[in-house]
Amino acid sequence: APAHASPVPPATAPAEHSRTMSASDRHHDHASRHGGALTDEVEAVSEEKQAELIRTYDAESNFRKLVGPVGLFVTTIAVILSSFHVYTAGFGLLVEITHRSFHLALVLGLIFLVFPRPVLPKATADAARAWAWSLVFTVFYVYLAWALVDRLATLGEVRNGAPFVAFIALVAFISLPFPQFGGTGDRVAWLDWPLAACAAAISGYFLVFFDDVFIARVGAPIAQDYMMGVLAIVIVMEATRRTMGPLLPAIGMACLLYALLGRHMPGILAHRGYSVDRVVNHIYVGTEGIYGIAVGVVATYVFHFVLFGILAQMTGLGRLFMDLATIVAGRFSGGPAKVSVVSSGLFGMISGSAIANAVTTGSLTIPLMKKYGFSARFSGAVEASASCGGQVTPPVMGASAFVMAELLG
Repeated sequence: APAHASPVPPATAPAEHSRTMSASDRHHDHASRHGGALTDEVEAVSEEKQAELIRTYDAESNFRKLVGPVGLFVTTIAVILSSFHVYTAGFGLLVEITHRSFHLALVLGLIFLVFPRPVLPKATADAARAWAWSLVFTVFYVYLAWALVDRLATLGEVRNGAPFVAFIALVAFISLPFPQFGGTGDRVAWLDWPLAACAAAISGYFLVFFDDVFIARVGAPIAQDYMMGVLAIVIVMEATRRTMGPLLPAIGMACLLYALLGRHMPGILAHRGYSVDRVVNHIYVGTEGIYGIAVGVVATYVFHFVLFGILAQMTGLGRLFMDLATIVAGRFSGGPAKVSVVSSGLFGMISGSAIANAVTTGSLTIPLMKKYGFSARFSGAVEASASCGGQVTPPVMGASAFVMAELLG
């Protein structure tokens, strides 16, 4: 049978199936006649194309290529962050809130420098949708600031909150998708620096004023604490929008509005509502909101696995896993599909991203499966399933597994 013939459809009658060589048998016959050279005539996708695909389809991997002084600055911060986690892993963690604050101060600051601003789509409908999302978040940020100032004025803690509302409005404004703001490519826009500074400040505040916030006036925050809390909510939602799109922060916004406006909800959805200062205090101060379980798991466990995975990838271990999978499974019937499963499982040991896994291993295994008779749809499905499963291959690089384990105890 020719090597490029289509595989037998599942609905083929048994008699016909017995007379027709399956895709797996054709692979085995082809491999035998060609000395087992499984990857002959299969052109793998170049590393540049792989990087482009990952940046296109995996928003969390869409990094800027920073060079010059900015690249040196970001590299220095990344080295400090990595060294901090290596040190605490070997010599013990700091106080819980201090450890998480230092981690988040550097990580949030890096987000606005490393991740580009979203490109405004050229299609009118898509551009209108992007603007609609941005305006909704802007209105929410200003409303949250105004509600806090109004509440603090009622309690007699603030006399003039207009400057704070204006500051939050400015932060929201510079986050709007104006093409004139730039920052959609590899060059850091000048407006990204204030956002990075605010991102570092909200966690640095706890590092500088730890004794005041958590010892001297524990349980009795002042207006300054609440204002930093609103800024923290705004910055975290903007960082999430930049890395993952508008859906996840929109869910967070809906939950906050439900907490604040519960008394106005209909029927069984109604509740007495919570004051804005109570909501902000719960989210910002302590370890039940922004500095809660998710950040704690990442700062304590996940970061070390990710650091190991990145180092392994940069040293070419991913290609070693691909070659090893070919040696182990390539000689068997259905070998290309088995190579896909084994290589994706091995690659999952150094990467928790299913998309990066599919692009890196699939760039070779998908053409390989198609070459030996598997349909394009089936080949893509095998690779996608194997890459998703690779997240839970020990030592488990998928962050979601750590979060679930922490929540379930």
